[in-house]
Amino acid sequence: FKEAGAKQERTVQEHEQSLEKAKLKYESLTEEWERAILQKAADPSAQKKTMTKGMTMSIFRQPKSMGQLHRQEEEARTKAMAAQEQYKSQLARTNDMRQYYYAHTLPSILKNLKDTIDESDLSLQYYLMRYGYMYEDYMMKDAIVLNPINGSDLGLRDRVELINKDTDLQVFVEAYAAKAGPVAKDAAPYEEYLMSAQAQSIINPRPIFGCDLAEQLIRDEADLPEIVVKCTEAIERYGMDTQGIYRVSGITSATNRLRSAFDRDCSSVDLDSEANVGDVNSVASVLKSWFRELPEPLLTRRLYPDFIKAASIEDPALQLMNLHQVTNQLPDPNYATLKFLMCHLNRVQANQAVNKMGASNLGLIFGPTLTSTSGGAGDAVNDLADMGLQCRVIETLLNNYGAIFDIEEDEEEGHGEEDQPLHEQNREQDEHGYNHYGRGEMQPIHEEYGSYIQPPTGYSGTMAGLPEEHEEGDLSDRRYAIYSLHEPQQQEHEESVATENRRSTFEDDFGERVVPVMEEEGEADADAVEEDAMVESVAHDDLGAQKL
Repeated sequence: FKEAGAKQERTVQEHEQSLEKAKLKYESLTEEWERAILQKAADPSAQKKTMTKGMTMSIFRQPKSMGQLHRQEEEARTKAMAAQEQYKSQLARTNDMRQYYYAHTLPSILKNLKDTIDESDLSLQYYLMRYGYMYEDYMMKDAIVLNPINGSDLGLRDRVELINKDTDLQVFVEAYAAKAGPVAKDAAPYEEYLMSAQAQSIINPRPIFGCDLAEQLIRDEADLPEIVVKCTEAIERYGMDTQGIYRVSGITSATNRLRSAFDRDCSSVDLDSEANVGDVNSVASVLKSWFRELPEPLLTRRLYPDFIKAASIEDPALQLMNLHQVTNQLPDPNYATLKFLMCHLNRVQANQAVNKMGASNLGLIFGPTLTSTSGGAGDAVNDLADMGLQCRVIETLLNNYGAIFDIEEDEEEGHGEEDQPLHEQNREQDEHGYNHYGRGEMQPIHEEYGSYIQPPTGYSGTMAGLPEEHEEGDLSDRRYAIYSLHEPQQQEHEESVATENRRSTFEDDFGERVVPVMEEEGEADADAVEEDAMVESVAHDDLGAQKL
């Protein structure tokens, strides 16, 4: 029985080894097919550059033509398909052998072994009992050992009869099973080969990683990137109480799996599955990777110096107004995505008592991610030098989310955000049907400060050039507060202008307007003239914005 069992076990092991070889061959040929796909889709100039470095071919060999690359890819695909079929066939044979071994062969061996043990037990019991009788006949003097007098103790005969072979065998088998451990009887699973993200992007023409934001939204006919909407909604459902969300990285394998799934078909990704719900940090890592791999950073390279300059202002009011103005210059896709992301991060920081992620911590995470220059070595040094200001930009946007993105005005107009879906909040449409997201309209008071505000409601200055229906102010209390905060600095500047008797220049969308200040009229008249000119310039700015 031992030899038969060992022989059957070796047969199963041989089939498993053959399965492993078939699997390795399948993976190897599929990997060659993948390299052929990548080589076929590679840029000819990049291929030539690689060839000159001697990394893939000798300098005496010529690069392969597209026909040769196509034939090479077809041959690799044919071999990979054949290896896959061989792997599946060997997998089926191995599973059949394993099933037959565990369902028929092994139980038969165990049954025969148990029958032999039972027969041995019966024989042993019989001869022991016979020995007892013979011992009693020939050793009468030791009869007390076999049958104690008055039944004071069990004799040898009684002890032999009390032997329970079934119980003893069961105890032995249970002890051996506990020592040997469980036996895996399930069928071996099919393991699919996962191609790299680059190869999948060639097969799938709708990738989302490394794709321009505007082109992606036009292609998908969407107002916001679907990956941003899905990831933020999943984090808000399952990760708001997770300590260190966005700071703690997810598991690399889970992150790569999610990334590949989004690149294959973003709409089919289910972030409500048990695996994704239990690993919300991987979802956050995928979202950060998507922002990092944008060809153009979310805050754009063109506006990067303006954001850094605004963040370097020490005065909080001027810093806020400059950041507001620069933010309004973002392209519509970038502005909408930034507003959506800031709304989400604002909710994250609202729960910082639990998740420990306030505005400063979120700024450290998203500052270098959303603001960056180009990819050169010198630019990397500049990014490192500006890291503190990059973080301050995001921190200021979060701390002043309602002021910068005009959340109060939307709520005053009846567009409250509490009952709307996250990706539908603060959306407005112009007369042509285009979506906008509540951009503020802050006008310049004076170019020395670089600040952009509007005069408060009821301002008495003359608004020349503005239609009568727009002469009445309709600004919110928030803008009035900003104007009041900046008013002392404005008055101080006007007094210095009147004292030095110089010309003050105001600039709007229609060019330069030069307003002289009369020395004979005194400081009060100079202030009035400059105040009227300032409001007139603001009116022209508003009119120009409406025409645009």
